[in-house]
Amino acid sequence: MSSMRNPISSSYGRDHLLQSTTQALWPLLIFTCIAGIAVTLFGSAAFPTAWQGASVGFVLTLAPVIVAFLLHEKHILGLGILIVTWTGILLTSVPLLPHLPIYFFLIFPVALATSLIGWHVGLATGLSTSLTLLVMSHLYPGLISSSLYLLHVLLTGSILFASWLYSHCARSTAYWYWQNYLEARDQLEMARSYQGELNHALKDLTKATMETARLNQILDAALWEAEEARRAKAEFAANVSHELRTPLNIILGFSETILNAPAAYGISLPPQLMADVAAIHRNSQHLSQLINDVLDLSQVESHRHSLRREWNSLTEIIQEAVSAIQPALEARGLYLITHIPDQLPHLYCDRIRIRQVILNLLSNASRFTNVGGITVDVSYDDQAVTVTITDTGIGIAEADVPKLFEPFQQLGNPQSDHRGGSGLGLSISRKFIELHGGQIGVRSQLGVGTSVWFTLPVKITTLRQINVANWIVPGWGPWQRSRLTPNIKVMPRMVVLESTDLLRTKIDGYSDEVEIEIVSTVEQLKSQITRNPPQVILVRAESSEQIEAWLTEIDTLRCKIPVVACHLKDQELNKHLGIEDHLLKPITPERLLNAIRKIRKPIRSILVVEDDPDTLQLITRILTASPHRYRVLQATHGQEALELMHLRQPDLVLLDIMIPGMDGLAILAEKNRASLLKDIPVLILSATDPAGQPIVIPYLQVTRKGGLSLPEMLYCAMTIGQVLTPLRD
Repeated sequence: MSSMRNPISSSYGRDHLLQSTTQALWPLLIFTCIAGIAVTLFGSAAFPTAWQGASVGFVLTLAPVIVAFLLHEKHILGLGILIVTWTGILLTSVPLLPHLPIYFFLIFPVALATSLIGWHVGLATGLSTSLTLLVMSHLYPGLISSSLYLLHVLLTGSILFASWLYSHCARSTAYWYWQNYLEARDQLEMARSYQGELNHALKDLTKATMETARLNQILDAALWEAEEARRAKAEFAANVSHELRTPLNIILGFSETILNAPAAYGISLPPQLMADVAAIHRNSQHLSQLINDVLDLSQVESHRHSLRREWNSLTEIIQEAVSAIQPALEARGLYLITHIPDQLPHLYCDRIRIRQVILNLLSNASRFTNVGGITVDVSYDDQAVTVTITDTGIGIAEADVPKLFEPFQQLGNPQSDHRGGSGLGLSISRKFIELHGGQIGVRSQLGVGTSVWFTLPVKITTLRQINVANWIVPGWGPWQRSRLTPNIKVMPRMVVLESTDLLRTKIDGYSDEVEIEIVSTVEQLKSQITRNPPQVILVRAESSEQIEAWLTEIDTLRCKIPVVACHLKDQELNKHLGIEDHLLKPITPERLLNAIRKIRKPIRSILVVEDDPDTLQLITRILTASPHRYRVLQATHGQEALELMHLRQPDLVLLDIMIPGMDGLAILAEKNRASLLKDIPVLILSATDPAGQPIVIPYLQVTRKGGLSLPEMLYCAMTIGQVLTPLRD
């Protein structure tokens, strides 16, 4: 490889060097040819005879032609001929033209030989010319003096040294340039190779990126299917739990009736039987609580849990929870201390769910504490309120702490008697706290005690990442404000058209993101549009027919504001159908009788509308037991219930919603249309609480006067798709 890097020894480098030398000799050959022609035509008179001048001119003219033919094939021979020609002509001209200092021009072939061929050729040329001149000086006395000859020798030596130095520097420079050229050529080849590999890698990367995109789409679909499966599992658990309520209601009801009113059976029941019934009742209550916990957890996991948030005093919520559990603690000799600041801010939260969380934490602390007691500490800052519940119980091993919030995990000592409950309390509590935008955690030391803390935000937080303001209208600033100008936030505006206040109570949590105005008629909507046009109109109707009617009326307003319509029935039945109360199964005798006592009229006869015979028997047994002994009418389907209402005019109706054929809502509608029946109070009996169910809208309809263009339709469709099924980054 080193020989290939030497431009002198390398055939490739030598060819390039000779080629460059040939290109440099062409001007010299032309000059020599012109000089020969000039000597032939004009310089013959300077020679003693004309034929001598003509001969010199002929040689000078012919030599370049010969050299030109030899340069490509025999470069060194051509250079030698040229040097010999100039040397011979000059040496011949010295005796022929003694009056001219021709011998000084002999340094030219010496310089030419040294520069183009090498120092050894230049040295030979210089020695030969000097010796030739020395011989001529002896043959032709007076031709050249000793001083001029000595000067010639000095000039020849000097030009030889200068030409060698120049040649050496030029060759070194040429070698350096050639080496860099070879390195650059190698690097270029490597770069081309790398470029090819890079292009191949880029193609592979592009292909891999496309495959990754496809895999991401498949993964998104799989995640969606997994989410749907998880929701289906949660809904299945909820449905099964609802189905369990009816038989559980029978067990609880009869067992409580036997315990509280054994005389209703006409015989004295033995103590052993009463103890067994008490055990049945106690375990049925435990099962009822487990079903409630499973329902709560399944609703949260399926994203179908609705919070009823409003401004509440956390102090009152804590005191309610403490009052509920403190008697049991005092009976066991345990203390319960609360440290609550006086100026604790009100929180925007669901009062029932936060109380449920605190009760769960207090119950857990009570179950695992035998000595000492429980302390509730509350602190707050500008961002959040922190509640810490600390007990002096058995504590939890550090390795078990991460498992606490998993469903059905009970981490007590298996040999102890502290186990109990469903193992869902902490899991449900975490879900409720996270729905409020807070956090929950545990600190524990085995044998010392446990501290469970949770935080709730002081300010109203948006519970969902996707909010209405994100797609109604984007915020923009058409000019640059001065620093001194107050930055006033202009919120997008939405007008909601609905006949009842169903959405009014549900969308208060978004009032800090969007300015919302509620109207109940199209005339009020027209007034709102005229006074302050909104960015969107949201129509919530009770039926599809009402949507069509309202959209037709809105179309006459001649406004191009987008309209989003949805069909959603009002689940708050108590406000509109004359319902006194809603009793959720399982229904205990105490709850049923208390609900009847709250009715502001004497109750003597009661119509029970229930399709399940066991439940009908239980309710009848509760109502006919002493000391109340109500007169009970029974109906198992809707038409029979309406006939008994018209015929017997009962003082109260106990109505199950889920009746085959004509359901409870249809029965209510028929009852309220009859002037003689509409004032009869109604108690709803159901396994599901319509008021507690989340708002789930089956579909949305988007319209605008004048229609939507194709780009607008595509953009709306893509935006809605991104809101409902956002892609992962």
